[in-house]
Amino acid sequence: DQGKTPLHWAATNPTSRALDCVEILLVSKETCNTDILDNAFCTPLHWAAKKGFADKADILLKKSLYTSADDSGATPLHYAAFHNYAKVVETFLSRSFIYDIADASGRNAILWAAARNADDVIEVMAKNGVLLDCSDKDGLTALHYASLKGHLSTIKILVKHGVPINKKDKCGMTPLLRACEFGRAKASQLLIQLGADATITDVNDCSMLHWCALGGHAYLCQMLLHKEMPANIQDAFGRTPLHYACMRSGHLNCVSVLLESNADPNIVDNKGKLPLHWAVLANHWEIVKLLCDYETDVNAMIKKNDWMTALDLAVTKNHYKIVEVLKMYGALHAEEIKNIAAQTIQQWFRNHHFIKQIYQNLHTKLIGSESKEISEKYSFLKSENENKDIRCLKGLHENNSEIQDVRNPGFASSIIEIILAKECLLKNQLLSFSKLGDSVLKVPRSNKRCYALVVTML
Repeated sequence: DQGKTPLHWAATNPTSRALDCVEILLVSKETCNTDILDNAFCTPLHWAAKKGFADKADILLKKSLYTSADDSGATPLHYAAFHNYAKVVETFLSRSFIYDIADASGRNAILWAAARNADDVIEVMAKNGVLLDCSDKDGLTALHYASLKGHLSTIKILVKHGVPINKKDKCGMTPLLRACEFGRAKASQLLIQLGADATITDVNDCSMLHWCALGGHAYLCQMLLHKEMPANIQDAFGRTPLHYACMRSGHLNCVSVLLESNADPNIVDNKGKLPLHWAVLANHWEIVKLLCDYETDVNAMIKKNDWMTALDLAVTKNHYKIVEVLKMYGALHAEEIKNIAAQTIQQWFRNHHFIKQIYQNLHTKLIGSESKEISEKYSFLKSENENKDIRCLKGLHENNSEIQDVRNPGFASSIIEIILAKECLLKNQLLSFSKLGDSVLKVPRSNKRCYALVVTML
């Protein structure tokens, strides 16, 4: 049923008499096919290599063409390397016609050995001149495999034999980044000690800390942060390690470590999302609560097309436990914020008389002053332009004048900066006014972008 010939069975048999059987079959049958495949696409030589029988492999090689690979493209050398059968590997490499070729995934036997911590085989391969820094289809070298598996002794051997420690795969990942991805703390430490560059990032600018956070490796995150790795470093998508820790459900410890190390919970990524928004999408209420405890902006809106708050997201996704948590911290729906903001803006414009009061006071000062210097400094006040409020503010701003509202200290100067900074962006809809009215309320309701800018600044 397995498609095995007598030679297959003899090659897999561990008894001493099986060796005699192999010799007899090869001698007695001139037509004995040593390269015939069984149902597993293995030759007798494959089985001898899998079982670690160097003597049988030596005999079979006298007649085998060593050209057959199994269904995964693996040769007998791959299996001998995989199981750390150094004597079998040495037997194969002593033949001039046997090379370390790649399997169907582009992996050479040296990569199989590195992934299995097969140090004896690696030493034999190095002695026989096998290329140790070859890579698979994805660009991973033997050192990448040893690192992501956490094989410390293999890492040392490969580096000793000159395998490049900072070589990148096709994703821009170095062995050190792969070690971080899989949470191999000791391997990461060893690689750094051996000279690995801890500042290298992948093709998306993800750092070691990003990969540790994505995998939820809290201990490794803590180790890197203690080595002064920047907690708020952003990748090509604008995401910090905290964003990635919040994306995956169950990474509470990792989030806690990052926040305790001053990770900023209010950094927005390129999709307009805070870590809070990702935590809501991942349906992890404990992370949401922790972020709120660290004063994340619970009412921040996703600054893209949808303009939703965390509460809107939670309701949309039916994450009712998160809805409860968010409301405990004063979360609002976007529509509620919009109404409050519109009323706030309208109220401010209706009570903007302090601007006119500044204008009038300075105008009086100008008229009553005989100083030429003061006269020139505030000459803009003589303009009769109907938008004189804006001209007044611009002039005060350009002359670095101190502006204060007695009723609300600090408010006057800050609101003036907002008006001047946002005048162009708001297309003068809020700013070019000669008469105040309810039109102010209509702008934020009809133009979400304008509204969001005002809400953000106010």
